[in-house]
Amino acid sequence: MTASTIDAAIAAIRSLGVPDRDVAMYSTLTLKSPWMNLKWRHLCLQLGYENPQFATELWILCSRDPLFFLNTFAWLLETRKRQEWSTEERYGNSKEIPFITRGYQDRLVMEILPHLGVRDVVIPKSRETGVSWMIGAALAAWEWIFHEQTHIGFVSKDLLSANNPDDPDALFSKFEFLLKRLPFWILDERNYERNIQKNTFSNLLNGSSITAYAANADVARGGRKLWMLMDEFHFFKPGDDQAALDSTIHVTPSRIFVSTANRNRGMAGAFYDVVSSARERNGIEITIDWKDDPDKRRGLYHSEQIPGTDTYKLVIDDMAFWLEHATFDAQNSFRHPLKKGQMYPFIRDGRYRSLYYDHVWNRQGSTPQSVAAELDRDFGGATAQIFNPQLLARALKAVKPPVSHGSIQKRANKPDDWMLEPSLTPDTVNLWIDLKANNGKPPAGEYVFGADVSAGTGGEWSSYSALEGVNKETGEQVFEWRSNTLDPIQFAELAVWVCRLFHNAYLVPEINGPLGRLFINRVNTLKYPKVYRSIKQRVAFTEQTEKVGYINSDGGIELLKSMEEAIRTEKAAIHSTIVLNECSRYFMKNGKLVHSAAETTEDGAGMGLAHGDAAIAMGCAVFGMKDIPLQPAAQAPENVPLQSFLWRRQQWEAKNKAKRSLGFWDAESES
Repeated sequence: MTASTIDAAIAAIRSLGVPDRDVAMYSTLTLKSPWMNLKWRHLCLQLGYENPQFATELWILCSRDPLFFLNTFAWLLETRKRQEWSTEERYGNSKEIPFITRGYQDRLVMEILPHLGVRDVVIPKSRETGVSWMIGAALAAWEWIFHEQTHIGFVSKDLLSANNPDDPDALFSKFEFLLKRLPFWILDERNYERNIQKNTFSNLLNGSSITAYAANADVARGGRKLWMLMDEFHFFKPGDDQAALDSTIHVTPSRIFVSTANRNRGMAGAFYDVVSSARERNGIEITIDWKDDPDKRRGLYHSEQIPGTDTYKLVIDDMAFWLEHATFDAQNSFRHPLKKGQMYPFIRDGRYRSLYYDHVWNRQGSTPQSVAAELDRDFGGATAQIFNPQLLARALKAVKPPVSHGSIQKRANKPDDWMLEPSLTPDTVNLWIDLKANNGKPPAGEYVFGADVSAGTGGEWSSYSALEGVNKETGEQVFEWRSNTLDPIQFAELAVWVCRLFHNAYLVPEINGPLGRLFINRVNTLKYPKVYRSIKQRVAFTEQTEKVGYINSDGGIELLKSMEEAIRTEKAAIHSTIVLNECSRYFMKNGKLVHSAAETTEDGAGMGLAHGDAAIAMGCAVFGMKDIPLQPAAQAPENVPLQSFLWRRQQWEAKNKAKRSLGFWDAESES
């Protein structure tokens, strides 16, 4: 077996049309079962020690493929005994075990390699998934050994987390553990140097280096790195995380942000910010979940809420496992796999669970918040999240893509009027109704619109104004507009124009503060009548008071909980992923409702992000659905005498209805 022979075999396979991703890696030669892998390792070591030429070719194979390198020569340290939840014993009492990558770890390597040294990568992970070993030891060692002048940085919350020779969990300890167990013809100990005082590892043969840093404002300042690992980034001290983020921008094009969610910080901190930014701006995110591990997912099950109720039904995902323990009785129960004579106590709460998950859940000191953070990667679940996360997950799966997009502009020849310009790509307007199928007009019906007002100053630091619309009868979202470039007065004009076109829709604006007052004053001067009004804390569509508009006295709790109830009872169908994602970022802190983006601005992160504007606007719309009664369709009396008062009244109403229903798409018809 030689590298050239393998190259020829791969070329032959490629000629058959097999995707390059499936054949380009030599790791397909390695064996993953523990016993066979040990035999494979023994064979390669024996041949390498006996034949220098074969040792050279093995070195070449390792340099080309990190997975071949790890699964053939790398070892790792596992100091823990077999856990109570595990049903398999793989390595007996051995603490030094072969580094045999799991499927999700192979995926991590394949997905991250094209981005190392090129761009930032965000890796939110579950606890105990081996990501620190994979990146801080395995991939870093592969880069450092086989590629000359490769300079890498490890950033931890403090120096001891990265460089403590007495702690086997420190990053440098894991790195050195792997190096010391390599055969000399892969890496001779005489050819590298660890300097504990300088926090460095140096490859004396090819000039590569790895340097450890503590998180602060001077991380590698003035230096140059191919890539940097920001390990357990969510656990950096508040302020230090943002400082390290700022400092490394000009040091490397490629920062690898790895962390479990920190339940003490929840939806705050620089790590939450970079995860949110990656999701909102199509950045590179590689998620590592506990369910990806075949051992931890053994016995996988979950529960689903029965629509319109608070009851959950059990759903078995790993049926192959549970069939061995089924009782086949009327209750469809299952025996406990690890405790004789007991039935398994399935927990129905909407979460995905397994033997491993339930074991962690039931341990002393474990809390729902800690499990949500450390296993489910749920930043919101780590805090007192205002919205039920399982409900939001189902709502996100049920969203429909917009039918069309556009932007609303003032007419050039009629500055007091507006028009919608269609767009083939997402813009400021999303529509979930087909206007073209209805002669360019919204279908007849009753609509409710909610509005949240911002300053409209534009730029990266300005939050958004938002206008969200729903069909009162069906509960379906039909309209969304978001922009940070219109001032409150112009936004009021736009909102009234949209509401008139939607058959004089009911408008529920949130009017807190001076911006809200500017908005509602302009609505009043436009004499738009169908606006939410309130008396003290009681609301009614028919009340005529001076309190026009919704006053948000609780930070949005009433609006969000009303929307949550409407989604849960299927009275509302929200199709905006922006709205639903914003809902997930609200949580309770010290008895007050807080949005995570606003919270992160305390230490500098999250600036320029939307602060829940679309969610508040949609909350106003859904709240308004309950406030305004659904009007039954008017039944025109038959055989109305020609030219009678009732006949003339019907003619007048029809004429005015047609005038009010001028379509979005009739941009030129009234020019």
